[in-house]
Amino acid sequence: MNKSILLFVSAVLMQWSAHLLAQTTFITDNFEGAFSWNTVSTTGPNQWVQGSCTNNGGNSALYITSGGVTNDCTPTGITHYGYANSASGTETAIVYLPVNAACYSSIRILAEIQVEGESGLDYLELVCSTNSGASWTPVSTQLVANATYTGFNQLLPGSFDNSVFWIGFRFTYNDSNIGNKAPAIDNFRIQGISGDVTPPTITCPSPSTGYTDEFFCQLTLADFGALATVNDNCGIVSTVQTPPVGTTVSTNTMITLQATDPSGNNTSCNFLLTVLDTVAPKPTCPALDSVYASASCDALVPNLVPSVTVNEACTPAVSLVFNQAPAAGTTITATQNVFVTVTDLAGNAASCFTHILFFDTISPQITCPANQTVSTNNGCTYDIASFTSQATVTDNCSTVFLLNQSPAVGNSLPTGVHSITIQAIDQEGNDQVCQFNLTVQDLTLPVINCPATLSIPVNNQCLALVGDLVPLVSATDNCTASSSLVFAQDKPATLLFSDSITVLMTAVDLNGNIGSCSIFITAIDTLDPIVTCLSDTSLAISGTCSMTIPNLAGTHSAVDNCSPSNLLTFSQNPLPGTVVSNPVGIVISYTDTSGNIGTCITQTIPIESINPTISCPPAQSVNNGVACYALIPDLTSFATVSDNCMGYSLTQQPAPGTNLISGTHVVTITVTDLAGNTSSCATSFTIIETQAPSITCPNNISTCNPLVNYGNPIGTDNCYFTISQTDLSGVSSGDIFPIGTTTQTYQIEDSSGNTSSCSFTVEVLQYPDTAFIPNSLIYLCNTFTTSIEAQAIQSGTGSWNMLTGGGTITNPNALQTTVQNLSLGANTFEWVVTSPTCGSTRDTVRIVVNMPPPQANLQDSMYACAATNYIIQGNNPGTGAQGTWSSNSAITFNNTHAPVATILSIPDGYHTIYWTISTNGCPSTVDSSIIYAPIVAQVLTPDTTICLNQLPINLQGNQPGSDQATYWIELAGTGTLTNKYNPNTQLTGGAPGELVLLYRHTHDFCGATQDTLRIQLTNCGEATFDIPTVFTPNHDGDNDLFLIPNLYETYPDCKVTIINRWGSKVFQSTGYEEPWDGTFKGDDLPFGTYFYEIVSPNNDFKAIKGSISIIR
Repeated sequence: MNKSILLFVSAVLMQWSAHLLAQTTFITDNFEGAFSWNTVSTTGPNQWVQGSCTNNGGNSALYITSGGVTNDCTPTGITHYGYANSASGTETAIVYLPVNAACYSSIRILAEIQVEGESGLDYLELVCSTNSGASWTPVSTQLVANATYTGFNQLLPGSFDNSVFWIGFRFTYNDSNIGNKAPAIDNFRIQGISGDVTPPTITCPSPSTGYTDEFFCQLTLADFGALATVNDNCGIVSTVQTPPVGTTVSTNTMITLQATDPSGNNTSCNFLLTVLDTVAPKPTCPALDSVYASASCDALVPNLVPSVTVNEACTPAVSLVFNQAPAAGTTITATQNVFVTVTDLAGNAASCFTHILFFDTISPQITCPANQTVSTNNGCTYDIASFTSQATVTDNCSTVFLLNQSPAVGNSLPTGVHSITIQAIDQEGNDQVCQFNLTVQDLTLPVINCPATLSIPVNNQCLALVGDLVPLVSATDNCTASSSLVFAQDKPATLLFSDSITVLMTAVDLNGNIGSCSIFITAIDTLDPIVTCLSDTSLAISGTCSMTIPNLAGTHSAVDNCSPSNLLTFSQNPLPGTVVSNPVGIVISYTDTSGNIGTCITQTIPIESINPTISCPPAQSVNNGVACYALIPDLTSFATVSDNCMGYSLTQQPAPGTNLISGTHVVTITVTDLAGNTSSCATSFTIIETQAPSITCPNNISTCNPLVNYGNPIGTDNCYFTISQTDLSGVSSGDIFPIGTTTQTYQIEDSSGNTSSCSFTVEVLQYPDTAFIPNSLIYLCNTFTTSIEAQAIQSGTGSWNMLTGGGTITNPNALQTTVQNLSLGANTFEWVVTSPTCGSTRDTVRIVVNMPPPQANLQDSMYACAATNYIIQGNNPGTGAQGTWSSNSAITFNNTHAPVATILSIPDGYHTIYWTISTNGCPSTVDSSIIYAPIVAQVLTPDTTICLNQLPINLQGNQPGSDQATYWIELAGTGTLTNKYNPNTQLTGGAPGELVLLYRHTHDFCGATQDTLRIQLTNCGEATFDIPTVFTPNHDGDNDLFLIPNLYETYPDCKVTIINRWGSKVFQSTGYEEPWDGTFKGDDLPFGTYFYEIVSPNNDFKAIKGSISIIR
């Protein structure tokens, strides 16, 4: 046989053998669950852990850590990924797993391993132990160079086939170096070839009984495999249960258990599971129900069975047996529990109960006492007494009542008529009230206080005026405030009397009660006689300048208001014949019978006309030292006066003691004799102050700015002063100074004429003029030469410099020059004006050279099917250019300069948008596009309800665009339209019910938009409704409301009234949007028959009456 044939046969046999003896994975661990490995370590710092600081696709792996203190994966973390050197020499750390491979051969260890160490120093290796870890045998090479997780596949020596051993990983490390990555292992598996052909043995548990649950009448199968006895020669068996664990069953079920070993050998057994129902039904009764006492104070037990809900999983509801105790219809007179017992087909029974509340809702009857009248107390109030004992009360059930009175006993009532309410409350809280009127009256007189006597002066006719006496009177009242009392007097205020009179004063309160008192008034004379004298009299003087007082009797007259002239007493002072040397006033006096004295004065005037003569003292002065002010003395004593008669007076101006400032002042002295003749003279008074003022000028100034500003010179003095500029330069602070040096001189002068001065110089240096370029920004389009120009200068020298960009200046020192060879983009040039001593000034010009923008380009036409967020795109403007979006209408863009932009909103119809590309200095390019936004369909006719006999009606939708089609579609109901393809059409007919119409615009590119119209069509002849005769408001969610279909929708303003059999109203509603739920004031009403009436306030239909029964 040749060699190639042998090789072929060998290959076929190997494939057949591999197929028969395929590898089986019998141990796997991806280190995601509980850690099941064991560790062996020396005292070194590194340990094996299962943690999350490294992994190969999962959440965790098996790796080496040197430990730490923080609960994280940082280098100081307790389970961080990394290792440390040993303290000294070589250390090892082993992690291992016990393996039972008794039925396996050709055993392979597979995993993903990551480690970077150094051969012979820090490395990982696979090790095995057959003596429970007493010794370990390496079964792989040293692993040191797996920078990332790499597949590991190691076939164990044949000595481990069909045996039990420990498999592990050993990390060896020393004290000399640290590798890049510590060992890490993930997705560990052990595979082998099984040669087992012996099936396992299995013994099922004995037949058992299970019980259904309380919710679904089902039993969830447990894991019966754990109760079976399973044995296998290789020790590894899996058990499968049929039906599977977790399956729910409700009848007796056969359970099958199959045991399968890793080689596929299997054996099965089965047993019967009996399923029983031992769960009692779970009835739920309404927690509460109510019955209401009749006029005889009793009520009937309702039928609770329909309101009982039962949770029963096994027995059908129709097969449940209910029993109520006490039975429905039993008469009760108090609150009690009613029990309902439910029994299922298995005999399981349970009960629930409803607490029946016995309510007495009939109010007691009360009769109030008759109306009464009472009087106020001193506080103008009435302290209310109890009137409840005067009321009469009866009731259907109660014999004891709680009586309340409002206002309560003890409250104070003001005057007037008050309604007293008495409330009777029976033992069930039902109440009834009655009312009667209580009138409170004020009968107390005001207390008034008057002065006992009063004196009133008479007038010039000797008569006294009574006057308004009310302000003299005060009064208080128990009810009326003093300010509200009305005062009066019985004698008018205008009454005149001459002797005495009595006046009666009264005070009237607001209730008409009158208090009074009296005032005794006496008229008295307090007016002086009226005396008339000569205005003055002239008396001749003798040679000694003396005068004799004459007898002035007969030169005067007197009258009095009460006393006649012959009863007036006359006197004169000084007496006639008295000699006086000075002018005096002669006092004439008259006294009336009441002692009042009237006087007048006649002034004596000497007959003499010679002016006195006066000579003033010479000029006076005072040396005041450094004081600014001095008091002027009395200079009249230094004047010389002469006159023909003795007696004169002197005056001075300014008056003696006037405080005057330093300097010379004019003083005038005047003499006046007894006859009033005067003469004056003048002198001067000088106050000498010797302290000179001081002045300080600013420092000398040297500046490049001809506009010079400096502070004012500072002057000081003890007195008033002025400062003035005395140089003749013609310039001062704030002026333009000439170039060179200018002297500024200032003088200070005080009020005594003392002066001082100071000077300083202002030097204006040669300065540069302001640099200014009128056109400071120039744009060029594909042009690289331009002229630049600066403003003319008066001082300094100018020159051009290039700051940025490029270009050649033809004449750098000329005001106007040309720049050539400019660079594309921005170029900056500077104009500098310089002086030798004052520096320089600068200005710049920016020259921007742009290339023409690219041609703007847009799609010719667009459809914006959505009115918002439509994306448009123009070509890219390129560097240095800017694009801008615009339109011929109210289109808004999210970014007007972005090539790709979004239209935020667009009106309906056709519009033009523009994309413009521009660069400064160059003509812009522009392209345009027609954009169309279809009109969105909109129904303009509102939803409505109409009568069929009101048809036809007009229907209106908005107009479509020129390239849109429109039509109406019936979605629900029946209706007839005159034209379905016109926005404006008519509804001419239909059937009762809701008609739903769809209004649609269609566009070939953008599709369709639509809107709906809802019309409720009703037959408005005689109103007919499907009104039920019974409902069951037991809160089970079914038939809990008295529903009248379409009543509210058709007649929203109708009025529904419901009464009980005694005629009492229990429900009323305008509009029936919220149907009656069988309650009154929130409480359930008893079962029975009630009566309704439905009326239309607009007489749309005749009143509808009928009965409705409540069954609970």
